[in-house]
Amino acid sequence: NNTSLGSDERAALRDWNEEFQCFHELPVTTMMEKINKAKMIYKVWLEFQEAAVNGASAISLGIIPPINPTEPERQHVYVFNNTFFSYGVDSKDAYKVIGGDEAACKSARHDYHNIQLLDHFQNTAIPAATPQAEEAL
Repeated sequence: NNTSLGSDERAALRDWNEEFQCFHELPVTTMMEKINKAKMIYKVWLEFQEAAVNGASAISLGIIPPINPTEPERQHVYVFNNTFFSYGVDSKDAYKVIGGDEAACKSARHDYHNIQLLDHFQNTAIPAATPQAEEAL
């Protein structure tokens, strides 16, 4: 079992998207509902963030194999704890003319910040990422 890396083979895999969506759809007609909703989203966010950091660590240690091992290493993708991982690099030269790997990494950060912004406009803010999660982007 890989519990120290954020995945417990004995437990059912979590559907992170489903969990977040369910909480986002909860009613917020009273202040108490709004508080409870925020608490539940925050709890799932922290658990997801921990699982993501642990997954990235397991991948960097070589414990998790890529799902496409015949591709060049920079194009490897991984699935761990029901989460998809890929490198923040210009693996297919899509950003070659505007900065390559640096532009690809910057694009990933912008995606993350845009998700935070969208969530903010849905009246439930995603908490700020820890330095480890921000560094992974």
